[in-house]
Amino acid sequence: MAADEARSIPVHRCRFVDTHPASITAIAFPPRALPRPSHSRRLRKDKGKQPLPGLADDATDDDDDEQEREISPGVMAVGRANGNIELYDWAGEGCAQAWVLLATLYGPAGSRVTNLVFTLRHPHTLSPWSTAPLPALRLFSTSSSSELFEWSLASLSISATLPSGGGSIWSLAGNGAGTRLAMGCEDGGVRIVDLREGRLEVERRCERVKPRLLSLAWGPPVLKARPAKAPAAAGGDSDEEDDDEDTEDAWADTYLVAGCSDSTLRTFSCTTGRPLARLTLDKLRTESTLAWAVGVTPDGTVVSGDSLGNVGFWDLATGTRVAGFRSHAADVLALAIGPNGKTVYTTGVDQKISEHTLIALPNQAARWVQTTSRRLHAHDVRALAVFPPCSPLPSLAVSRTCPVLVSGGQDLSPVLAPCAPPQKADAHGAGRVGNVLMTSKAAGWADGWHRRVPYVRRGEVVLGRKRGWVVCKREQGVGVWFLRHPAASLEGLSAEGGEGGAADEGGWGKALEMELTGSGNLACLALGEPEDVQEPAWLAVSDGAEVKLWRLSGEKDDITPKRIKGFSARVMAQLPASTGLLGASALAFTPGASHLLIATTPSCTPASTILVIDLSDLSLAGSLVPPAPTSASASASAAASWISELAVSPDGQYVAALPLHAPIQVYSLRTLKPYCALPALPSHAVALHFLPSRLVVALANNGVQCYSLRYRRLDDATKVFCAALSARLGTMHDAVLGLTSRARPEGEGEVFIYGSSWVCRADLLGSATAPATDGPGAEGAARKRKRHAAAEAYKLPAPPGMDEARVRIETRYKFVCLVDFARAPAPASGDAMDVDAERPGPEGKAREEHGRETIVLVERPVADVLAEGPAAWNHNKFGT
Repeated sequence: MAADEARSIPVHRCRFVDTHPASITAIAFPPRALPRPSHSRRLRKDKGKQPLPGLADDATDDDDDEQEREISPGVMAVGRANGNIELYDWAGEGCAQAWVLLATLYGPAGSRVTNLVFTLRHPHTLSPWSTAPLPALRLFSTSSSSELFEWSLASLSISATLPSGGGSIWSLAGNGAGTRLAMGCEDGGVRIVDLREGRLEVERRCERVKPRLLSLAWGPPVLKARPAKAPAAAGGDSDEEDDDEDTEDAWADTYLVAGCSDSTLRTFSCTTGRPLARLTLDKLRTESTLAWAVGVTPDGTVVSGDSLGNVGFWDLATGTRVAGFRSHAADVLALAIGPNGKTVYTTGVDQKISEHTLIALPNQAARWVQTTSRRLHAHDVRALAVFPPCSPLPSLAVSRTCPVLVSGGQDLSPVLAPCAPPQKADAHGAGRVGNVLMTSKAAGWADGWHRRVPYVRRGEVVLGRKRGWVVCKREQGVGVWFLRHPAASLEGLSAEGGEGGAADEGGWGKALEMELTGSGNLACLALGEPEDVQEPAWLAVSDGAEVKLWRLSGEKDDITPKRIKGFSARVMAQLPASTGLLGASALAFTPGASHLLIATTPSCTPASTILVIDLSDLSLAGSLVPPAPTSASASASAAASWISELAVSPDGQYVAALPLHAPIQVYSLRTLKPYCALPALPSHAVALHFLPSRLVVALANNGVQCYSLRYRRLDDATKVFCAALSARLGTMHDAVLGLTSRARPEGEGEVFIYGSSWVCRADLLGSATAPATDGPGAEGAARKRKRHAAAEAYKLPAPPGMDEARVRIETRYKFVCLVDFARAPAPASGDAMDVDAERPGPEGKAREEHGRETIVLVERPVADVLAEGPAAWNHNKFGT
């Protein structure tokens, strides 16, 4: 009985942390490249000729840009209402996690992402069926200001700005070739921005119109006429001249379509900048109709969505509307065109997503119909995008890749849904594309299952283990809570009789709230606790441009912060070659809070360097510089890569850095030199954690790797078990958020892995005593079996090589932000939930758990977040 009690772990569930996740305002995928014109001409010229001897047929097919191939998912960008931009990357082929957060671009303070556009850096080097890597992309965004921002995807910061010259930028769109941008400005003018050869400058200004330009879309491009050339010399070949044209702008833009605020759609010539046509929308008598969304299909059909909830399809040749639907009961805020160019998805304030399809019947002209509508959101939907994106050329329609529709809005989470068109298949399913999301066998929009990407983020909440402090990071502020001891919370409840206040919650209280000022949103936060609890703690934050440091003295609700003034300036003065401000991408304290580790941003000098600061006198103890790339093919940005996380070993001897574009690097804090670099991993890493003599790495595909610090290689003792654990966690749709372990683990290999909807305890070495599956008593065991009957019914069989006694996964928790351990507090009666055993009442529990380690599990339910924002749109129907 006593042994079973010792194995159980009490859980303190915290839902009081008031983090404010921002709503989604924009979603973007990289565009597809256009075919290389010279190669297309050569194919037409050589059509009918026999291939050269010795040239395999496969080689000819690989060079054909018009040969359809399956497109692999790539990068996705999500813009938030707080100005931040999140970059997601595909977890890997056959992974259930789909898109996993790769990095966050922190925007200026008080900004809001209104438009988001990807373009290709070198469009002529890519095939229409290939996936552009991150270094080959350029990312642009706008806010409510009059500036266009270009983001560096290497340093994750703003690399260039371009003033519009016409007031606030309302709309933004990129052309099909990826060489120009169009900006719709406050003054009613369209500015065309030249992006060729890395430029960012205004090329042309279209004539102004009176209304605001709320949305923009480019018409399909056409191939430029080839100028006449002198005949080639005898025996010569014009292939070299054709290859030179690949680097030129061979595609010509035809027209621009703008959705206006005066119930009209207007088209502009891309060559002269003059208005070409004006299409009138339906409107009310007292107010104008706003064209919030506009698009152009590959066949030239213009699609519009307006504030009346109407979706219209227009023929520019005749200037008439060929089809119109009242698809929504409120404003249509976004639309997206499917990859085959024959489906259109619209959404808006009424939280509904409608599908419109071009139907071709025998002996009848093709016509647009509204096919299916689904409600996947609980609040306004403001952004919509489809992967793969629709190409402006009809010949590049996609049929072999399962398309995915991504939507987002006020309810915080991006929603992924398969949207493959109906396809012919035999009885065995041959000929049908598979669902890449792995949510269901069906891949169609009407019958496919959707899933949500978690909105909780790693690093927004940290826990002080010794003091029981919960620290929360916001865009421009920091909040500190303290966890009460059960006895104190029970006394507070009896004294106040259940009235409001911290005692009403039974286990926590608000200690400190700080509102900060800075140029950007906070990027990282760290809390340092000295060995002596009586000494003041340290708090460090950074907004990417400055590191701020405080000393926090006091206990519970009497915490007094004292800022170390001029901290960044003092550190920069000690660096031999430093310019600008001291910005940090990651912060960490050593055990005992004797030193502060600062990972500088790539835009600082020195870049991507870990500075070791001695907190006794704020002196620079040393610098950990990443080693230079050894191979010639290594990326130039690998040496100066954004470091997203720093992990310090419990003994304070090592620190591991998690860069964005380079391998994981481990440094020795004794010698202040690089210790080792981890080998290439199957997927990009998302979290790090030290165990005694080992480093545990969590991957985007929920894989787990264990690296031996002693032998400087992947650990042989845990290789088989990590493979089995990775297969087990790989079935979870939510990706790993973090790793943690007890201060005094039961074994050297005990680690806790958690996602937003699950917590896993794993013993990598099998050295810890397996916890009891049920409670010690027969009555407690019966209650536990009844509570988990539904969960056990869906339990998957253990993969080969896994011992069930060494792994336990709990799925009762939702919207998990943080899982960590604290010794001082213990759970109160309302928040406690034991992992392994039934326990006695609150008073007995308070006495038994005094001094024991407790899991502190922080949750942020979506209902609590939405309750603090505006109410959702609701249309009262008849009888309600």
